[in-house]
Amino acid sequence: MALQIVGSGIVGLLVGIVLALPLGPVSLATLRTSLQYGVRAGISVAVGAALLDVVYCLLALLATGVILKLLGFVGEHPLLSLVVQLCCVAVLLGYGAVQVWRKREKPPAPPSSPLAVKLLAQRFHHRHGLALGVGMALVNLANPAFLPSLLYLGVLVHQFHWVQPEQMMTVVAFAGGFGTGNLLWLSFLAYGMHHFRRRLSGESLERLYRLMGLALIGVGTLLGIRVLMATKWHELARLLPVF
Repeated sequence: MALQIVGSGIVGLLVGIVLALPLGPVSLATLRTSLQYGVRAGISVAVGAALLDVVYCLLALLATGVILKLLGFVGEHPLLSLVVQLCCVAVLLGYGAVQVWRKREKPPAPPSSPLAVKLLAQRFHHRHGLALGVGMALVNLANPAFLPSLLYLGVLVHQFHWVQPEQMMTVVAFAGGFGTGNLLWLSFLAYGMHHFRRRLSGESLERLYRLMGLALIGVGTLLGIRVLMATKWHELARLLPVF
């Protein structure tokens, strides 16, 4: 049994890394936060996203019925679903726009800062990173293909016997490995951006800040297009009052 648990965890780890590779809102937010606030803040974003990924994975493995009900709810309430999806897209576009147009004027730092001030700043960036990671992971709900792909992941895992449904620990191990794989890749991005940042001048950093913001806007735009293309407009038209 111990061998099965370890095996499920390793497979989950590999799957988590592979699925974390494509560039998306979470990876862009991790890079952006690490660039401005340092590697610890970037890893905080990764931790927040990884925690929610564990929840997503557990839903895929244990709560297939819940996902099907959510899909049914989306089909029965197209207007509400469209509003929620567009709100997620708007949040992503707004966050990207802030990064592009915000002015970053740093006042000259004092020779030494009190330890309490440094600890307070670190705590703020840590909590901000966790909240941002969770928020960016929730933006995935705006993707029309997200819930079906989550359902497919659960089917695939059971089909290849990567977990044993009668052994709950294998399911937990797979979900934990999945989140850990996501965390490892995002942490790698955070460390890479942090070391790359040291080689840049102030002007180059400003350009990179704006480039990251434009990338977020680009991802949000593509996501919005997918939402609009996947919307069943003929069903929404039936909900409009007839004048």
